[in-house]
Amino acid sequence: MVKRLSYICEEENVKYEDGALEVVIETSEGDLRRAITTLQSAARLRSGENIKRQDVYEITGVIPEKWLDELFIVCATDSYEKLSDFLNSMMIEGYSASQIMNQIHDRIISHDRLADLQKAAIFERLAICDHRLLEGGDEFLQVLDLCCTIMKQLCHST
Repeated sequence: MVKRLSYICEEENVKYEDGALEVVIETSEGDLRRAITTLQSAARLRSGENIKRQDVYEITGVIPEKWLDELFIVCATDSYEKLSDFLNSMMIEGYSASQIMNQIHDRIISHDRLADLQKAAIFERLAICDHRLLEGGDEFLQVLDLCCTIMKQLCHST
């Protein structure tokens, strides 16, 4: 898929930085049509300048890995205050609660420090928080609730 996107960029005179096409593929989940649409949007946004990885994240609404890495580091500190402050700054950046929860879900599945029972407890809470969001619950509070469960499982489970 990288070759195809590179070809399109070459033909359309679209410039991009190293790694940008890989992020396009990642955020489009392998769907070539979505990848091309994302590429078009990024090209319009940058209007002749190099497309950057951050541009792709902004267009697609996908949260950059550095934010999620930091979120799990903060959860492992067992500090409610740090978690609340970090989530505040994350929400100020404009990331949606549903996107945060989707990406947390993907992270938890492959998390190697958590046992299956711990993952089950987190996924149960994720389902509850997701339902609350669908019912109109406050985004910040639902993500905070989920992250408190992650914190508990990382720091207090045996």
